[in-house]
Amino acid sequence: MEKKRTIKTELLAPAGCWESVAGAVAAGADAVYVGGTRFGARAYAQNLDGEKLREAIEYAHVRGKKVYLTVNTLLKEEELEQELYPWLTPLYETGLDAAIVQDVGVMRFLHRNFPDLSLHASTQMTVMGGMTGEFLKNHGVVRIVTPRELSLREIRAMKDRCGLEIECFVHGALCWSYSGQCLFSSIAGGRSANRGRCAQPCRMEYQLYRGKSPAGRGISQSEIDKAADAKSLNRPENGYLLSLKDLNALWMLPDLIEGGVDSLKIEGRMKKPEYTAGVVAIYRKYLDLYEEKGREGYKVDPEDQKILWDLFNRKGFTSGYFKAQNGKDMITFTKPDFRGGQEVLVQEINRRYLQSDSQVPIWAAVSVQSETPMQMTVQSGAFKRTVCGPVPAAASTRPLTEEALARQLKKTGGTPFAIEHLHVQLEDGLYVPIVQLNEMRRAALSELKEAICQSSRRIALPEKAVLPEREEPSGPNNLLYRPLLYAQVETRDQMEAALGARDVSGIYLDCTAVSPQEYAHWRGRAGEAQKQCFLVLPYIFRERGVRFLERHLDAIRSARFDGYLIRSLEELFFLREHRLEGPIAADHNLYCWNREAIAFLREAGCARTTVPIELTGREWQERGIKGEEVIVYGRLPMMICAQCLKQSFAGCDQTPDWLVLKDRLGNRMPVKNNCSFCYNTIYNSKPLALLEEAGQLLGQEPGAARFVFTTETKDETAKRLAVLTEAFQTPSAKPRSEQLGAFTRGHYRRKTM
Repeated sequence: MEKKRTIKTELLAPAGCWESVAGAVAAGADAVYVGGTRFGARAYAQNLDGEKLREAIEYAHVRGKKVYLTVNTLLKEEELEQELYPWLTPLYETGLDAAIVQDVGVMRFLHRNFPDLSLHASTQMTVMGGMTGEFLKNHGVVRIVTPRELSLREIRAMKDRCGLEIECFVHGALCWSYSGQCLFSSIAGGRSANRGRCAQPCRMEYQLYRGKSPAGRGISQSEIDKAADAKSLNRPENGYLLSLKDLNALWMLPDLIEGGVDSLKIEGRMKKPEYTAGVVAIYRKYLDLYEEKGREGYKVDPEDQKILWDLFNRKGFTSGYFKAQNGKDMITFTKPDFRGGQEVLVQEINRRYLQSDSQVPIWAAVSVQSETPMQMTVQSGAFKRTVCGPVPAAASTRPLTEEALARQLKKTGGTPFAIEHLHVQLEDGLYVPIVQLNEMRRAALSELKEAICQSSRRIALPEKAVLPEREEPSGPNNLLYRPLLYAQVETRDQMEAALGARDVSGIYLDCTAVSPQEYAHWRGRAGEAQKQCFLVLPYIFRERGVRFLERHLDAIRSARFDGYLIRSLEELFFLREHRLEGPIAADHNLYCWNREAIAFLREAGCARTTVPIELTGREWQERGIKGEEVIVYGRLPMMICAQCLKQSFAGCDQTPDWLVLKDRLGNRMPVKNNCSFCYNTIYNSKPLALLEEAGQLLGQEPGAARFVFTTETKDETAKRLAVLTEAFQTPSAKPRSEQLGAFTRGHYRRKTM
């Protein structure tokens, strides 16, 4: 006998405007997630202003639904210090059910200042395991929105480990990159996905080429250029290599629910209300079907799949990553023109869900007796209110009948309620003017609505101290200050070059640069060269990453690394759980745009943080960078992807390789497939280089300047290290920028992000 479910699975709908809120509720959503005019990851949606957001919260609560607010962008220092608290306070006091957050600094701030507000860790936070979930519990997080790339098995394991609610996307657009790990739009065009302004470069056209460098070696700039002059791996007409089809997991609902998913999330705050209502209605139908009949009675009607197809799709649907690591069948390949908005279907959705307001069925009773004030009682769930009217008069001609009384009181249009059951006590021979009945009904329903809304309201605490104190540099132009200089390497050749660089004080060795059996050898050579050696962990730390490190724990311990560079919070807790000693540095993708985020990472156990690469030079100064690491050279990773371009276009042979991606403007971007952890990294076409800014940076006293080597050959690494170390050891000397070839200053000189 099938075990009866005790927790009802939530259906969560997107709402980019008021019509979408109403449509989603009418179509059967249990909750909606909305964005305000600030701090949401869909800055170009219509979004709701403060007053409309408060109305939406009350609208949903009266109907027994919830509202979650997207506060899922990274916040700058002044935004967190001056704007977040006053903006969120009225929404918190109205009864906002939860905030969806990406920024760990925002999470820390909200938990301190709004302690009764539930926090959901956004998919942008890239939480990949239960160890992180366990830690986030202490910061007010009650739910994790999982990365779309996780498998059902990984989702179940996360749920079992941390016990938090799990929310998964089940329908809508898929990004090529892991959410929160994409800098493509930011680097290429100054529109940051971490600020809700993604320009969707993954929907553009590209050509793919095979690199000419052997696996595990660097690829020179000339090789990158030559690769893009050869025959492309994809046909020109199939140039939409990074454009994924839309997710449709309708047929998998039983697997998801039984796999521990508490909330089924539909994507689409940028889409029209008809889309929202239509998709919600279909998923509501099948969620109810499963709740009623279980797996055995669950079957999807092809006509309902056709409705989803007609509402919106990009060259068809995909079931995503729940049961697949990646796959060519997820890609559109040709221009992702949209099929959607079939006229008859849209009209029907409008009629059913958007043109009439949804109402809550309630119970009511009315008493009309002589010489006694009329009474009307209304009840919705646990909420009950009674109001009195005037004393009825004796009828001179046409006395009030029970049918007429019921007919008038049930006229509840324009209110959130519909009287489903009405109990009438009416003494014969009485007369009541219609206006008095209407006034009594309005008063009763108004008090009932107020009672429901009042039950969710709160009083905000006075704002607590906003940001931790920061240590100021000792002087604005302290050119005598010298940071530690670190070289980060991904190949043996780069490691050799770094060992020979006199002024490099430490080396970050990527965990796949050499085999784990060689860790102790290279760590020993670094010690002989009087350099520290840190092990760099992968950008993506999932099942494969856990197995890799567990398999090589003895080799890691034997190497006695001086510390670790992490790119995922899960790695931090893995190191702690397995007692791998040494200071831990957080890389740039563990975002700390504000001092709250820095404080969170340090409390979590990070000895050092890395200055964000998306902030401008002016914002670095305002935030402060004293004691932190600054990346001053290197190709920036624009996308970290579960999809593998090599597998899709050249076949998988489990061998790391270089590919080259060329855009419509002729930019050539190296692509590296990391086979140990099964992800791709797409790098910028030009490296970042802040040589001419060395003096300004040194005046702010960073703890370390880091040179990141990715594609460089041994010779390129050695030559660039000579130029880079000179610039940061002797900032008064003229920087030899021309020795680096073409480069970019990233966001450093931009006005704002």
